Amino acid sequence: MRNLMIFAKYLTISNTHRLKRTPSLLCRGIASLIIVTSSFAYATENLPVKNSLPEQQELDQSITQSLPQSTARSITQSTMHSTIHNATSASHSNTPVVAIENTDDNILQVYGIHSSVKRSLLIKKDSLDIVDAVSMDDIGKFPDGNVAEALQRISGVAISRERGEGRFVSIRGLGPQFANVTVNGRSAIGSEANRAFAFDIISADNITALEVFKTPSADMIEGGIGGTINIRTTRPLDTKARAITALDFAYSDLTQQWDPGLSGFYSTNNHNNFGWLISIAKSDKSLRQDIYQGTGYTLRNLDIGGDGSIDYQQVAVPRGAWFTLADESRDNLNLNSVLQWRPDSKSELNADVLYSKLDTFIREDLIASLIQFAPVADGAQIFDAAEINSDNTATYLSGTWETRPLRRISDRTSKLYVVGINGAREYDRWQLSFDATHSYNDWLNDAGQALLRSRETTTFDSRSNAWVPDLQFSADINSPQTTFRNFYLFKTKNRNKESSFRFDTVYWLNENLQETAGFNQIKIGIRYADRKFKSDSPDLPYFPDGYAGLPIGDFAAPFPVDDFLNHISGNFPRTFILPDYHDLYAATNAGEQTLRPNLPSQYQIQEKTSAFYMNTHFMGKLSKQVSFSGDLGVRVIRTEQQSDGHGVDTIQLNPDNGLLEAGEVTTLSVNQNYTDTLPSSNLRFMLNENTILRLAASKVLTRPGFSDLSPRLSISGFSMTGNAGNPNLKPFTANQFDIAYEWYFAEEGALTLGAFYKDIGSFVAQVAQTENFEGFEFEITRPRNAEGAKVKGLELSYQQIYHFLPQPYSGLGSSFNYTYTESDAKFTNDITQQTFSLEGLSKNNYNIALFYEYQNLSTRLAYNYRGEFLNRSIGSASNSEIIRPYAQLDASISYQLNKRLSISLEANNINNEENIIYSDQADRTRQFAISGRKYSLGLRMDF
Repeated sequence: MRNLMIFAKYLTISNTHRLKRTPSLLCRGIASLIIVTSSFAYATENLPVKNSLPEQQELDQSITQSLPQSTARSITQSTMHSTIHNATSASHSNTPVVAIENTDDNILQVYGIHSSVKRSLLIKKDSLDIVDAVSMDDIGKFPDGNVAEALQRISGVAISRERGEGRFVSIRGLGPQFANVTVNGRSAIGSEANRAFAFDIISADNITALEVFKTPSADMIEGGIGGTINIRTTRPLDTKARAITALDFAYSDLTQQWDPGLSGFYSTNNHNNFGWLISIAKSDKSLRQDIYQGTGYTLRNLDIGGDGSIDYQQVAVPRGAWFTLADESRDNLNLNSVLQWRPDSKSELNADVLYSKLDTFIREDLIASLIQFAPVADGAQIFDAAEINSDNTATYLSGTWETRPLRRISDRTSKLYVVGINGAREYDRWQLSFDATHSYNDWLNDAGQALLRSRETTTFDSRSNAWVPDLQFSADINSPQTTFRNFYLFKTKNRNKESSFRFDTVYWLNENLQETAGFNQIKIGIRYADRKFKSDSPDLPYFPDGYAGLPIGDFAAPFPVDDFLNHISGNFPRTFILPDYHDLYAATNAGEQTLRPNLPSQYQIQEKTSAFYMNTHFMGKLSKQVSFSGDLGVRVIRTEQQSDGHGVDTIQLNPDNGLLEAGEVTTLSVNQNYTDTLPSSNLRFMLNENTILRLAASKVLTRPGFSDLSPRLSISGFSMTGNAGNPNLKPFTANQFDIAYEWYFAEEGALTLGAFYKDIGSFVAQVAQTENFEGFEFEITRPRNAEGAKVKGLELSYQQIYHFLPQPYSGLGSSFNYTYTESDAKFTNDITQQTFSLEGLSKNNYNIALFYEYQNLSTRLAYNYRGEFLNRSIGSASNSEIIRPYAQLDASISYQLNKRLSISLEANNINNEENIIYSDQADRTRQFAISGRKYSLGLRMDF
């Protein structure tokens, strides 16, 4: 308890942002104290480690209680209380599990990586749904920095990274907005306007298991055409009274800085009737990314030498070339507390709170060469020299255009808060349960940039076919005589909040409350949820008097590093002059300026859903050897949406430039209601004790993103175009079918093969159409329900521990999974007339892991590959953006010094993989980024 008090004191003091605050010595003091404490523990508790550690027994108990009935029975070794049936569908909802006793006699005696493999296979084997899982040990033993990177080890799952860290998760080729995320069966609402959930806000410290449901049942919350990810956390009655403290230090070879992380766990358990648990995790992390960015290509006529003649027609010309150093520091705080009460064997009550806060400070130092601002005359851009390749793409350009060095600052705060209470009570054949939850997710970005400007002769050269082109300037780009132009200040705030209530009843059709042939139970439930998403983005271009248009002079800042993109060759800016953002911000009183309302960005979507669902379980035998079981159900959802926003009410003529512009802006409010019926069925054939054939069919749903539902409308009189939302969008729906064959040839070995097919009725696409507005025609781009698509694929998975080998080689093991996904989707970019498949769909993904565990030593080597995929069909300059294949090698090693103390070392991105995006075709780089290797050294103590 003393260690937790020290840790709590640590949390009350604001930690270090290495870019903007003075470092604190507190973490060093805590580290010293823990090392001293651990040394004492090692001296007094230096005992051999047994293969069945108490904490591993308790973890098995936690997994047992989270599983459906058949799973729970297969894990336990003795007959439990008859009320074990309450575990049915526990993995789908937040319904409490009643009266499973926490005794050592009914716990499997396994530990470490081998334990996690066994538990993951048990979850998969005994679930009625098609599901894959990663247990707590997988997260602890895998070289994974966060929850997203742990999930990528599952077949059919791919992730997207930011600054080299896993952030968003996609399932079966569909983007992160199509993945439904829950925590203990409750909605995990994100702050993204497209409904995607950012996993970097959640710590893995108090997670028992991650479950990926690829087929639904009727009692699962709707929303995931791709699938549902459930994050399951620890419960106090699943573990004995104990305290755990862990310390780790993270290191990046680009930042060359060690960052501390500290977590604490404490739980009490009073005779398995009342328990309390608290888990706290605090971590700092410094990240850096070196980036080259192209800004897309546009078709231009070229005049070489400015003689008024067109030398080349409709050449693909780069719009710009940007070199960026991005420094980022993250402070992450996670708190989870649970009260659990079982007054008798037929009742349970839980109250819990989850709080996560992620403070992120980003400084981007960049120089932008804006080729699109080269002179234009007689319909052609003027250059001094040019070279055009066989694809009619400009690979060499020399001319005079604008250069903009700038420093951009982003101070972001994300907060996730979930509080809930649930309970269950048994009455003969009935079980009644409820769950009430309130949650919110806030995201605030307080940002600005200070911009310099010059104009000089510049040369762009990509003839070497390297991903990063050469870029050379005639003037000194480190000169303090560079002119200060302006500030641009902006804020973005998203708030997503939801209150929900559900009530479930389970009725057993037989008197002995056991599964028998035929239909054996019926579950009926209701769920009501009220969600509001609100977004606002005020901004202000600020040209301070006495500074704008003058040399930066004393407010110049040097480039902060001397090794920018040093692992690649080329003649491009390695250093350049920058504005000192904070000094200039203070001197010009930028902080006292009032941001202007950006009314089209202000909107609120209120969404009320009422769901009724019914699900029944059945089982039977086809022969003496072959048995079957499954579920059949239906979910009916009524959705009521109100979309509030702003749009142009009138247009007027600007007398200064003769262009049309927006006049009055009015408040818009649009309502729409719709009802969906979602049937589902899962069928499992036990061909023999170790072989399973699965069939599943269901209808699933995902609602459009909040930003697409906004009734906003804005216009441009210069281009006679506009952008708008569409509050009348209908949801995505899909009919899906699955078949899977699973062979469990050993207790810790399995080979599985599955196929899936999704017939998606429609997608939301950005469509430009001519619309008449007060007698004038504008080309308005707005989201519309477009044609659907079919998605199909194969999943192959293998894992085994080679116990048949002689010791010490019997601790060797491996796992492999491969996913192939394809789609017949044909979406056309109206500007370029190119045709694309689904955004986010990689045809080929695979993971390979080799691990070894013997006595107190555990090691793992993991390789993850994601194939090429379309990131955006309409990106910068209306070009497509395609992400090249990405492969990453990670490793970890841990050693149990004694029963209280263990140490670990992890290495991520050992191969120093590069992230590459291109526009339309491979010789047009959109982005080249390197995030470097990362390491972590950890120490864990169990008291």
